[in-house]
Amino acid sequence: MKDRRDSPSGPTTTTPLTAAAIAHLEACATGLWEHARDFDRWGLALDAEETRNQAIACRVEAIIARATTVSPLQSF
Repeated sequence: MKDRRDSPSGPTTTTPLTAAAIAHLEACATGLWEHARDFDRWGLALDAEETRNQAIACRVEAIIARATTVSPLQSF
């Protein structure tokens, strides 16, 4: 996933994400968080911190996408 800091012009996507794409972001965030816990257990603090940051970025992207995506029921 592209880090937002690499994109000074704003979000990394210009069109609304599909529900499947948002679900994928949330699944990625969960998986990354689990990997961070593994890194902590193995004593790899720097890897754990970076992985946790990536998980947070995925989760934030998903939250923003959900907040800015209009469902068909909301369009009336």
